Amino acid sequence: AAAEHIKEKQAIAKLAASTIEPDDVIFLDSGSTVEGILNFIDPLMKLTIICYSLNILNRVADRKNANIIFLGGVYHPDSQCCESPEGLTLLNRKRSSRAFISADGIHIALGVTTPGVWDSPFKHAGMKNSAHTYLLADSSKCGLVRTGHFADIEDFNTVISDNDFPE
Repeated sequence: AAAEHIKEKQAIAKLAASTIEPDDVIFLDSGSTVEGILNFIDPLMKLTIICYSLNILNRVADRKNANIIFLGGVYHPDSQCCESPEGLTLLNRKRSSRAFISADGIHIALGVTTPGVWDSPFKHAGMKNSAHTYLLADSSKCGLVRTGHFADIEDFNTVISDNDFPE
């Protein structure tokens, strides 16, 4: 999925990155669009980054001014994410100014979904403990339904998508 809708994902990531300010605490969910945010943030910007995805961790590990909170746990190679009760407890004890959340399905009646049921609590906790929540999803996700429901569209403060995203 990372190789699909590349231009849209880059534009979404760039717009999302433009909302980030120095000293922000940000929760970065998994997914290629969320990872793309890092292409548009000054690597020297002072930030605290909370994440549970190995691809995100690898992209921020060498940032000198980043305070990284990696949630860890059992590794899921298909999503490059980790899960553990301890990681979820840690996430529930942290707060962020902004949470950038990805989705694999967005359905008006059935909500915002992910294929992995185990990551739903991490997405939900990242949202619950953030001052501002952003849903980052290209329009190809609209109308799709996956097994793991974690939010409804109105649970997000801001939706960032491409021009083909329906009203």
